[in-house]
Amino acid sequence: MAQQPPPDSFSLPVTVRNDPDEARRLQDLINCLDFEIDQANDVLRELLKRRSTLLAEASYIPCDRDDIIRDMRQLDSELVSKQIEIANTQAELVQMQEHAQICYQQQNSPGQSPLEYASPSCPPHPHNHQQEIYQCQLVLDRLTQELNRIQQQLDHSRKLLSPILRLPSELLQHIFTFCIPSQKFVPLYQQSAPLLLTSVNRLFRERALATPQLWSSLSIHRNSSGTGFYPHPNLIQLFIERSAAIPLSWSLEDARPSLTVVDTNRPPMPVSQIVELYVPHAERWKHVRIDYGSGWVPNTGLDSLPANIQFPWLETLSIKRGYWLDNREISILSRMLTSPRLHGVSWYSQKPYTTLTMPWSQLRQFSINHLVPVREALNIISRCERLEEVEMNILLPSKVDDESPIEILRHDTLQAFKVEAAGDPNVLFSLITFPGLKRLEITLTQGPRLPPMSLPLLRQFIDRSSCVLEKFSMEEAQLNSDDLLEFLKFISPSLLDISFQHERSNAGYINDKILRMLTQTDIHGPNYIEDPTVRGTFSGILCPNLRYLRLWGVVGSTDGVLADMLESRWLGCRNCRPGEVLDTAFVVLDDDMDQNRHQEDFRRMHELKARRPGLCFQRLVRVVMDERAA
Repeated sequence: MAQQPPPDSFSLPVTVRNDPDEARRLQDLINCLDFEIDQANDVLRELLKRRSTLLAEASYIPCDRDDIIRDMRQLDSELVSKQIEIANTQAELVQMQEHAQICYQQQNSPGQSPLEYASPSCPPHPHNHQQEIYQCQLVLDRLTQELNRIQQQLDHSRKLLSPILRLPSELLQHIFTFCIPSQKFVPLYQQSAPLLLTSVNRLFRERALATPQLWSSLSIHRNSSGTGFYPHPNLIQLFIERSAAIPLSWSLEDARPSLTVVDTNRPPMPVSQIVELYVPHAERWKHVRIDYGSGWVPNTGLDSLPANIQFPWLETLSIKRGYWLDNREISILSRMLTSPRLHGVSWYSQKPYTTLTMPWSQLRQFSINHLVPVREALNIISRCERLEEVEMNILLPSKVDDESPIEILRHDTLQAFKVEAAGDPNVLFSLITFPGLKRLEITLTQGPRLPPMSLPLLRQFIDRSSCVLEKFSMEEAQLNSDDLLEFLKFISPSLLDISFQHERSNAGYINDKILRMLTQTDIHGPNYIEDPTVRGTFSGILCPNLRYLRLWGVVGSTDGVLADMLESRWLGCRNCRPGEVLDTAFVVLDDDMDQNRHQEDFRRMHELKARRPGLCFQRLVRVVMDERAA
């Protein structure tokens, strides 16, 4: 019987089966293997991509650090030797120039023979000093070029050893995002991010251009000539492209400059042309602010938006336009107000806000500019349960109607209340209670027959609310100095920002007592006078943590007292805490041309500004302003 050869160890037995289920199972197995192969290929491509990125980064990072340090030491020694050679050559050049000058004076002196001016330094035979000076100058220029070359090599070596070049790309890009200004809409300046990051070096430029967050926010406004916008539309389009898929924040202001348009033959660029740049990316809008200015704008640019467009990322919307006649534009605005993320709305228009359907339940910020009755204003605040900031122009009666009394409104989440009150403001503050209030700004529009602002009543409102104010602003109110001093004592500990303004006339309620209470006692100026009767039981100084101060037409103090306060608050002392020094101060003083008041104040404020920039002050001559108005 013939012996069969042994089976090949590399061959597999093949069994032919006519089984459909088995065929399907094998086909499924093959599909799974194909899927795993595709996944492996994707992983391989990702690894190759990361490898290329690391190789690109490695080109910036020196692998021979010891060699670079050794070369730097050698360059340092060469740099010192070149500096010595340059110093010696400069000294030799100066000596040659002096000898040439002496010889020139002696040779041109009248009444002397050639033998009389002969000396070792100036021989009687002709001597070419200019040629020697020229040769020495050439040597000096060559040494200076070599010195610059060595310095450039040292700078390059130091850059190679910079630790920031060793950071991973993701970390460096994350750091770049913290360089953006804190504003919601980033202004464009050459000396600030993001443009500044692109001009540091090649690595920074590549990383900055690959960081979409740097290019997703932009503030746009009319240029100085009034014919176009800044930034240029081409640059705006470039920002949009670099932002990739990041949500966009943009502010557009069409405020016309007071200057005359230079090119009268070129019509101004319409605001709609800028809006239309952002229209294709409407689904990425996050924060939008459009100010169409005071004039009539026939085309807003919003009509180019699709009728069924959605705004899934929109969070804040601010629109300023006098009149809206196109119902389609109102429909687009209404659709924007239906965004699920929308929490801030500012509506500045002659068209009532009731034309639109506001998402009251989700609003945290709301602003309107047209006059609303006090009942309607309180109703708006009560409907916004999550409201944190509100700005309103409220019409107030002279007194509350006894027949239909208004219930006191309590709102626990409201933190900022900015109100322009037309009427008796005391009525408003007797009807509200805001426990979480931190920022209170009041502007009064009062007639001669209405009672003035009552600071004791305002103190009752703050006491009833148990709120801790950080910012307090009062405009166009005629206040009593003694009442204001007691009020500031009450709210003093937590205040970081105070502002008082009066434009119609010189209020003068910020007197010597208040300014001396605001002055640091251990670093006061020459006009400081300690008065225990003014301080009373109050210990310390007013507003010890003050950071921002604004006084506009309300100072009625003795010359020099204001300067004492500003010096103690602007310069501080060596042991002062950060909160004891002002960050910003803005002062506008009344200054009659005949009396020329506040001479010492202005002189010392100029000195303070020279020692530390940021202090702003100016004169306000009301007589001239009244004549111009007339």
